[in-house]
Amino acid sequence: MFRKIIFKVAAEVQLGKILERISKPKHRVTVLCFHRISSEFDSFWQPVYPETFRQLLEKLVQDYQFTTFENANKAIKNSDKPLIILSFDDGYKDFIEEALPILKFFDVPSNHNIVTDCADSNRIIWTQKLNYLFNKLKYSGRFAHEIKLSDQIYIRVQQPFDDWLPLNNNILFKLFELRMDERNKCIENFENYFTGEKMIYPYRMMNWDDIKQLCNHQVEIGSHTVTHDTLPSIQSEDQLNVEIVKSKQIIEEKTGKECKVFSLPNGQTSKAINDKISSAGYNYILDLRAGGNNIFSKELPVVVNRLNMNPEPVSLMQLRMSLFNRGIN
Repeated sequence: MFRKIIFKVAAEVQLGKILERISKPKHRVTVLCFHRISSEFDSFWQPVYPETFRQLLEKLVQDYQFTTFENANKAIKNSDKPLIILSFDDGYKDFIEEALPILKFFDVPSNHNIVTDCADSNRIIWTQKLNYLFNKLKYSGRFAHEIKLSDQIYIRVQQPFDDWLPLNNNILFKLFELRMDERNKCIENFENYFTGEKMIYPYRMMNWDDIKQLCNHQVEIGSHTVTHDTLPSIQSEDQLNVEIVKSKQIIEEKTGKECKVFSLPNGQTSKAINDKISSAGYNYILDLRAGGNNIFSKELPVVVNRLNMNPEPVSLMQLRMSLFNRGIN
């Protein structure tokens, strides 16, 4: 709570703008990470509202040169402004409906990293399923809940209950550590708690026709794996190759363009995994760490730090961008 108050006050006095004026290195590359741009409400993973996204771009076009990963090194040489890359993950349909018209209005390029199974069959990512189920639980009206996800993982709630978000995060990080089959079983057990209901998730993913359309609108397509599995939890070398190598092949076959960007699901990796990503022919590995990117090295692959964008006022977004580039996330 205290940290939130400090950030709010800093945003009100426009600390972000002051920091930018003090130091705005020409060769810095700021990379922002978005997921959904939507007006839908979610208690556990709120999308960025379209109007907020529009207001942010309206501010950024004044101070930054927009680019893609492929063109970043060339742009560094030709721009007097610091560079910025807008990077999106997952492939939700609302990117086409809400984000793309705004990107086209400001005539700026972007990067979007696709989960190929989602594009094939509108498969919903397990993290999104978890958030949806927590929303159902929170607003179910029941006094108490006790749900056995596995022998080791339980959800226990008794009203009044105010710690929904910490509970969600706690379960999320426990599921990160499981193999996919174990994780899917936990999600299935959560679904089964709502007996008598056919679970229909109200989310839509872009299909391959949508994704091919993006290639005509300055959108660079990268890989976000085949299934959005947590890579360090994968024990099979063959399955790891599917997530890293096959996803690249699928995207290149479907789009007709090279896929050189790999976005780590939930930012989780290891040196061995990064080495495998490099061997597969990717030039950029997208992470979620603080520190900004002073310049893209010519030695490939480049591990890129990205700032995960929250649904908050634009002044707070700008402040976090300034702090992020100074190693604070």
